[in-house]
Amino acid sequence: MDNENQIFELMTKMYAEMQKGLSDVRTEMQKGLGDVRAEMQRGFKEVNDKIQQNSDEIQFVKGTVVKIETEHGHKLGALFDGYKLNAEKLDRIEKNQKTQDEKIDIIERVVTKHDVLIKNIR
Repeated sequence: MDNENQIFELMTKMYAEMQKGLSDVRTEMQKGLGDVRAEMQRGFKEVNDKIQQNSDEIQFVKGTVVKIETEHGHKLGALFDGYKLNAEKLDRIEKNQKTQDEKIDIIERVVTKHDVLIKNIR
């Protein structure tokens, strides 16, 4: 029976040590999980902050693009208006040039006719 008591005490000790070991492991795991959770939360916060920063930068760029498009749209409109005015002016000049060419042709024919008449008079 003494032997049985010793075995029982040994088993009781082993059980107590195992329980303590499991308790230590559980405590260590909970601490580790708490640390991992805190690290993940810091990481998520950093990611969220960077996403917000990128979002702010994108909004700024969008505003800049809209401003550029508006300003350049007005400038392009003015350039096209100027181009149209120049084209109209060139059309008028070409029409005037054509009229002048016709008049010069008439004058040349008259001068040629007069040259012939003057030669005939001499």
